[in-house]
Amino acid sequence: MTEFELLVVPLSVVLGVGAARMLGGIIHAVRYRERAPMHWLPIAWGAFILMYIVTFFNVLWAVNNQNATWTWPLYGMQLVVAVLYFLSSGLILASDEVAVELGMLGNFERHGRLALIPFGISFVLAIPFNKWEGGPDWISPQNLLNVVLVALIAFVFRTTHPSKRAAGTLAFGAVSVLGWFIFFARPGGA
Repeated sequence: MTEFELLVVPLSVVLGVGAARMLGGIIHAVRYRERAPMHWLPIAWGAFILMYIVTFFNVLWAVNNQNATWTWPLYGMQLVVAVLYFLSSGLILASDEVAVELGMLGNFERHGRLALIPFGISFVLAIPFNKWEGGPDWISPQNLLNVVLVALIAFVFRTTHPSKRAAGTLAFGAVSVLGWFIFFARPGGA
């Protein structure tokens, strides 16, 4: 077993449990759709979080290929990001009676949008990490993408107007997809 295979196991457990929790929220929403109407907005954010969890494994592979030696600061940064994704995935979709009472959109408004805080922090942390890992400049395309994503997350979190929140969510999705195609041309190819 290589060092990378050993180190990625705890990260995979944290991310896997988070993803399972979020997918359980979708199952719960489908089961109780008669009592709690479904809504696309929290499902979209759940899909974004899930896609970034998958993307995180590509990043781990790239970091492993660039670094022959894993250090505690390097591994600690990856663990922090995994925990932030876990928190986001656990908060975005609820699977309890309160979620049924509030409905999917009501639950997002009251509790689910809190998932955007750790999600946004993960993009903020990516900025110094990119530079630390030997990125070209503080103003690199990757860091500019992270700044735009953080701004969109903050906009969606702060706004209370439904159409602005929807527009911010759609913009986040479009920018994310563009970033995935630019920086991750193929799965596993970071």
